[in-house]
Order: sequence, then C-alpha cells, then structure tokens
Amino acid sequence: MKNAIIVVLVVVIGALGALLFTQNLGKNSEPSTPVNENSNSALDLSGKGLVEVPKNILDDNSAISLDVSNNNLTGALPAEIRKLTNLETLNAANNKMTGIPAEIGQLSKLRIANFANNNISGLPLEIGNLKNLETLDLRGNPNVSKFDISQIQPKIPNTKILID
Repeated sequence: MKNAIIVVLVVVIGALGALLFTQNLGKNSEPSTPVNENSNSALDLSGKGLVEVPKNILDDNSAISLDVSNNNLTGALPAEIRKLTNLETLNAANNKMTGIPAEIGQLSKLRIANFANNNISGLPLEIGNLKNLETLDLRGNPNVSKFDISQIQPKIPNTKILID
C-alpha cells in the first residue's frame, strides 16, 4: 500500500512539474521587447511610444548600437546604461529627456551620442571621459548649459559638440 501511495505522489508531482514548466516556457519564449540576439547587435526601439527603456535591453553588453529615438522618454536614461560596454552609437533624439546620466562616461567605445530635440539642460562632466566620442548632438535643447559644455569640451577636443 505504501508503494502505491508513493507511486501516485511521484506521478502527481511529475505532472505538476511538467505543467508548471510548460507554462513558464510559454511566458519566457517571447521577450517583452524584441532584441536582436546577434553578437554586436543593433537595438532599435525607435518610435515605440516608450516612456522608459526596458531593463532587459540594458543587459545586452554585445550591443554596439542603441536607438531609443522618437519615444516619450523623460528624465535621463537609466544608470544601467553603463552595462552596454560595447556601445558605439546611442540615439536618444526626439524625446522629452531632461538629463544625461553620469554613467554615460563609462561607455569608453561610444563614438556618436545623439540627444537632439529633448529638454536637456545640465550635462554630466563625465562626458569628458569619452575619448572616442566623435559627435555629441545637443541641437534642439534650448536650455543646454553652455557652462557645462565649456567644461567638457577641453577634455574631448576632437569631439564635435553640436548645439543651436
């Protein structure tokens, strides 16, 4: 009798485990935000109506390009942007952003940063750490701090900083 009870329990537990596994598999089979899983990927989230950058995007350290332009992003990009260690191009133009996170200064491979047409005012001095930065586009940010630019520009003299 004990053996029969044990067999029934094992079967029931196995069936429940299989059911939970297939339910979780269904939930996880489609990422909440499409991600190009190729090595050295380009992450294009432009024009998606986003109000924040999905956290899973900021874990893709193979990304060389991130486009979050033409959304409804406010504030600044999350500090976790620093995890995108291979990022070369960042396009955050045409949002409602008011700042740039200091952690952007940790993206040593960044060559192009486009923050045009936002509401950015203050700039983190850490931008001056970006020795490979070729272009920083700040056009269309009417309140951008000229003082901050004057502090950053000497640290990255080969960078074109575009302002109105």
